[in-house]
Amino acid sequence: MDMPSRRFAAGQRISLAAVVVALVGALVLGAADAAGLPGHSADATSGSTTTTAPVTTTTLPAVTNPFMDPSIASYLAQQAKKENLTAALFDPASGQMFLYRPGVHEMGASIDKLAILGTLLSERELHKKALSSWEQSEIYSMIEFSSNDAANALWDDEGGATAVALFEKRIGMTETTCTIFLGWGELPTTARDQVILLKAITLPSHWLNPADQAYMQGLMEHVTPSEFFGVGATPKPAVVGLKNGWYPWPKGWQVNTDGFVHLGKSQYLLSIMSNQTPGEMYAINVLNVLSVKLWKQLRSQGWPNSKA
Repeated sequence: MDMPSRRFAAGQRISLAAVVVALVGALVLGAADAAGLPGHSADATSGSTTTTAPVTTTTLPAVTNPFMDPSIASYLAQQAKKENLTAALFDPASGQMFLYRPGVHEMGASIDKLAILGTLLSERELHKKALSSWEQSEIYSMIEFSSNDAANALWDDEGGATAVALFEKRIGMTETTCTIFLGWGELPTTARDQVILLKAITLPSHWLNPADQAYMQGLMEHVTPSEFFGVGATPKPAVVGLKNGWYPWPKGWQVNTDGFVHLGKSQYLLSIMSNQTPGEMYAINVLNVLSVKLWKQLRSQGWPNSKA
């Protein structure tokens, strides 16, 4: 079982005041979504989909929103009766971001470990300091085997919520609430923000250098097979790197998958988050099915549109 941290700044369980603060933060983010931030829908609770405009001029053909494909839309409509699911997919070649139920906030569980690692690597780069052998060992355990003890140690080592929040702000994760009142794994986030994190890991970034990006991608490509679900269900010849998370909250399982899908020189980035599910294996199967459906739909459009 992948258990998010229950550790807090003062070493105590979260207080009622902390819950209020976290809820207020989520409401503020929700209000910002409703106010019409770029690429977001005011209807965050419906089965709406959104396509953002390309972020740069490109000569490559646009990709049709895969979430609007009749087969995928029908599947999502059926799942909406059983679970609370949201997703985001980014195509770097065309600069398009596709969102299913944008603005929906869910708990990160162990996909938060990507931000923990990104924070540490960014800090070491800023201070021109190499990773220690101890940090490398903990990183390996945290990403490839989802070790919570390693995540706790690295979270403390880099400065906890304050450090992670700064990194997330720097890379543009504006929809994630990271405060000292919450431990990693409990941070409300969106699929869109998780794709922003994946962009920092896989595309040119001011905060992660190419060597650090290659290091993170290598770890993500070698996650232990028992945890290689969701985006990992994408069939060959795709090369996949990912980090998943799963945890039994009181109202049902939270199960998430974040990953990149490479084919030749092309790639797309995908995050799917689901909670209030009937069970862990049920949710894993849904993430597997949806990941494969999205792959097949993009391939049916002729993706990748560049020479792969």
